[in-house]
Amino acid sequence: MMVLVSHANLIVDKSLFSGLLVVGRCGVDFFFVLSGFIIYHVNYYFIGHPVRYGYYIRKRFNRIYPIYWIYTLVTLAIHFVLMKYTGKGLIYWINVNLENILRSLFLYPVNTAIQEASIIPVAWTLSYEIVFYVMFSLLILLRKQISMFFITIWVVAVIINSVFSFQTGNLLMNVILNVKNLEFFMGCMAAYFFRKYSCKLPKYQLRLLMTFAVLLLAISWCYSLHAGHIYDVIHKMDVITFGIPFFIIILCAVLLEEKVPANKASLKNIFIYLGDASYSIYLTHFVTITLVNIKLGKSFNSFLIFSISVLTSIIVGCLLYRFIEKPLHNWLNKNPVKIETAQMSNMSPH
Repeated sequence: MMVLVSHANLIVDKSLFSGLLVVGRCGVDFFFVLSGFIIYHVNYYFIGHPVRYGYYIRKRFNRIYPIYWIYTLVTLAIHFVLMKYTGKGLIYWINVNLENILRSLFLYPVNTAIQEASIIPVAWTLSYEIVFYVMFSLLILLRKQISMFFITIWVVAVIINSVFSFQTGNLLMNVILNVKNLEFFMGCMAAYFFRKYSCKLPKYQLRLLMTFAVLLLAISWCYSLHAGHIYDVIHKMDVITFGIPFFIIILCAVLLEEKVPANKASLKNIFIYLGDASYSIYLTHFVTITLVNIKLGKSFNSFLIFSISVLTSIIVGCLLYRFIEKPLHNWLNKNPVKIETAQMSNMSPH
């Protein structure tokens, strides 16, 4: 949602809210930390079991690529229809040729330093996600000591590169060594601490930590706005200014969740549904906002266009999740889900 309002602020009117919501780009930092947490937590019992690798990689492929391909092809179709009937296409952030279409489909990294983007612009983050999935595979395929050796080398290389900013000229290598990868490690650390200290810390300490993290986040938000970094997508300080608060917030949230009785509050269910639909909302919101902005043009004031853009993006994303993403994902994982239940029961220490 932070990324959504950030893009709405940028596309509709950069001066709206004095650019305050553009800092919502830090939702990407939250996404990276959370991804590290989830991938470690969900696949914890697969670590050191090479026989589970096929299942792991199939699940990761099914989660990312099929629905992404559908949305990419639909975006292309909309672009060409607009080109035919209006003379002006939808995609203005990349040259629509065979090479770039193939690069987008397979999530090959783009050069964000020159404002290059995939057909679905936000997909640049998925290139990092794929790299992290591959590197996490080492924990499954290799012995713990060997895999930790290679991962430690990777972490050190990322830290060195963040200090000296080496540019290899290779887009894939630049992603592998990008400082953003440290946020995945933060997420893994959060999952590790969660498994080790679950239910051991008292609620008042967790609430104090959560409050401290929210204050850090607010300070970082103000700093980013004041320092003029709100339009810099790859600013390396984000790992510290936003990555650390999100690390604490995610860890405290899951630890507190263990201590709070489950309930069926409608508001909670709404947020859960938005979370379930977040991938579809994330992948389609940029195009939805762009189309709404094209359609409404200068007919309404910026605030109204912004509001309509945000609401429309949420509705479209939720509908696509309900009728396309969810059925497709269930169909792709129908048999693997049954396998997972048996495997997890056999591998669980309990």
